[in-house]
Amino acid sequence: MNNGNRVLVVSLIMAIVVLVGAVMFLLGRMTAPQGPAEPPAADASLVQPPPTWTTAPTTPGAAVLPAAFLGKWEEQAKACGDPASTTWMRLTADHIGYLESGGVIKAVTVYSPLDIAFTADMDGEGQHWTRTFHFMLSPDQTQLIEQGEKAGMTRQRCPAA
Repeated sequence: MNNGNRVLVVSLIMAIVVLVGAVMFLLGRMTAPQGPAEPPAADASLVQPPPTWTTAPTTPGAAVLPAAFLGKWEEQAKACGDPASTTWMRLTADHIGYLESGGVIKAVTVYSPLDIAFTADMDGEGQHWTRTFHFMLSPDQTQLIEQGEKAGMTRQRCPAA
């Protein structure tokens, strides 16, 4: 087989591979399940936070989280009433807080009423860093599910104090 024929064979094989890939891509898109037309209905009683949660920013230049995400969140619901708990996370209008760290929320992206991402300037234990968080609420808004750095971690909403 001379060089001209080899080039032709290689070119034909590459064209076939590209064509098969394109067909598979299109078939996959045509047969992929379609998501729900509307987001799941949220429990109307949880859409607005209790009056003890601030919905206005308290820090100049901070971004504001949607009200449905505000409150105290625990890894386990039974820890909500435990003043010695160390696993809590609190979201206010413009802050995220943990036991030994916290930060000012600088930018918020709302993907849907139950899906947000935000960036916060964090401080804790003598360190400063910027972190992006991505959270989704369960349809009944009682669970907060991490989608970013700790994907899959689920926290339970604590009753307002």
